[in-house]
Amino acid sequence: MKKLLIIITLLTSFHSIANYTAQDFFKDGQFEEVYLSPNGTYLAAIVDRENGSGVAIINTKDKNLFNFIKGKEDDVFISLEWLTDERLEVSLGHKYGSIAIPIRKGYIVTNIDGSRQNKGTQGNILDRLPNNPEYMLTYFYDKGKPVIYKAFKKNSDIKQIERIPFRGRILADSKSVVRLAYNVEPISNDGEIYYRQSEKSEWKKIHTFKDKEANLSFLTFNSDDSKLYVYDGRANSKGYYLYDPSTDEYELLYKHDNKFNVRTVYDGRFNKSLPIGVEQQPGRYELTFFDSENPYSKLISSLQPSFPNERIVVQEMTTDGTKSLILVEGDKNPGDYYLFDVRKKSLEYLLSKRPGLKANLLANVLPIQFKAKDGLDIHGYLTKPNTIKPDAIPPLVVMVHGGPYGIRDNWEYNPEVQFLASKGYSVLQINYRGSGGYGLNFQYDAYRKMGQEMQSDITDGTLWAIEQGIADKRKICIYGASYGAYSAMMGLIQEPELYQCGIGYAGVYDISLQRKGQYKTSEQLRKFYDEAWNIKDKDFVYKYSPINHVEKITKPVFLAHGGKDFVTRDEHYRDMLDALQDTNKDVTTLYKKKEGHGFYKVKNKIEFYNKLALFLKENIGS
Repeated sequence: MKKLLIIITLLTSFHSIANYTAQDFFKDGQFEEVYLSPNGTYLAAIVDRENGSGVAIINTKDKNLFNFIKGKEDDVFISLEWLTDERLEVSLGHKYGSIAIPIRKGYIVTNIDGSRQNKGTQGNILDRLPNNPEYMLTYFYDKGKPVIYKAFKKNSDIKQIERIPFRGRILADSKSVVRLAYNVEPISNDGEIYYRQSEKSEWKKIHTFKDKEANLSFLTFNSDDSKLYVYDGRANSKGYYLYDPSTDEYELLYKHDNKFNVRTVYDGRFNKSLPIGVEQQPGRYELTFFDSENPYSKLISSLQPSFPNERIVVQEMTTDGTKSLILVEGDKNPGDYYLFDVRKKSLEYLLSKRPGLKANLLANVLPIQFKAKDGLDIHGYLTKPNTIKPDAIPPLVVMVHGGPYGIRDNWEYNPEVQFLASKGYSVLQINYRGSGGYGLNFQYDAYRKMGQEMQSDITDGTLWAIEQGIADKRKICIYGASYGAYSAMMGLIQEPELYQCGIGYAGVYDISLQRKGQYKTSEQLRKFYDEAWNIKDKDFVYKYSPINHVEKITKPVFLAHGGKDFVTRDEHYRDMLDALQDTNKDVTTLYKKKEGHGFYKVKNKIEFYNKLALFLKENIGS
């Protein structure tokens, strides 16, 4: 490929990292996710503000704002799809806090000038049919079984085409014919996979599977519809294959070990993207192509020297294949968007998610690995402030992620980490057992291990940091949100001499309270809590709930919570605070009665993080 012409707009700033404030890190970002129109003329950028979301329509030629489509005050724009060159379907949700997953509540369809706005189909897009100006194909679930419809792009009216006789996911070929169906039982997750040769052929069962096997995932048909791309998660055959249903044969594309989860990388074409490689994250992101001759594999490889130590993602491409939207991000880069012109072989800077932050003033996030006391390999990240002398040992904050199951800390820009580093703290993030990304056994074997091996991994990581000379044992604090707050309190209870303070934000302190709220309304969630949290075992719940052991806490505690938190109800906060005060513990608090699971209003976020920084300074210095 010819030498790339890089056209980059440099954003100037006169901050030093020591002068960055909570406002710099926790104010609303300029943009969240960005989407390229089918003809490449416009960008649709989701804007998330505390008073509501919107979509900014930006002209790619002059970068000027064409229009801003504002949602209602309580709307969150989760994602969007371009239906035509001038029409969008936007997924709406309600956000119950800054660290809560938004709950989807519907769709709107709108022209980019804001006209002809109406409720969307609220279905799943099967085929956008970019060359058909009248309708696309979508599907709804009726008692778990997909029903295919024509969805008219101008007014979102729908017309039924076909009913699929099985539950679960479906896949269509390039002619928009559904030829693969997953029959999944809603509670057990056991099921079968069915296939048909054509629209008029009979369905045939080609595979059965059990819950947690995650053994076969059919991704998409290949370019001529004769085979299927398949991810096989079974231990002895883990990898990517091309499956030929006519011969029942698998052609290996890429094989990997069981240690790390993988993400499928697609070529980004507008309507029918094909898999070209895999991405995994043992520490930093690692990308491997099994189709190295694909033009988009070559594109990413050619761009990498221009962005060393950063992650490059081909987001979308135009329908004619001449332009691609490129995202570049990393541990010190929240995200920059570029437009790649295939014919000119040029890369043009478009916009940034958070343009006020300069990468050279932020701290490096370094992958780490250590052995737990039972010999298990544990991974994580260490961030040191870049304002310290080489031989200095700054105070350490052990920051425990929430979840806990299936969630992980990533090699990425994290405003909390960078804020703490800007205040002079090292930050240790540990992907304890139960975290996602390290294989199913690593995750599922940790069920019912909270307060036990899951907590020991945090302890072992902290001791490792001391042994490595990374941390001063007299200057360590533990902090977390949601489950991370649970872990912070258990750390103070189980290791009273290891941590000098603990911070719980929107935390779980009494496991029994998780039987309220969503537990009562979701059968799937009840199953998860019963199995993973062992919530029906009263002895277990009592033994591993921090609220029942506050007498063992000897160090200062900071609790923060929202009064409208429906994930970890504010009873956790109120009961824990009462227990701490009844036993005369040193406790600092911040309670916002109108906030949810994590503070959403900027002024409240800034107040929390400033109070957090002061609390740390008082207890472990800075």
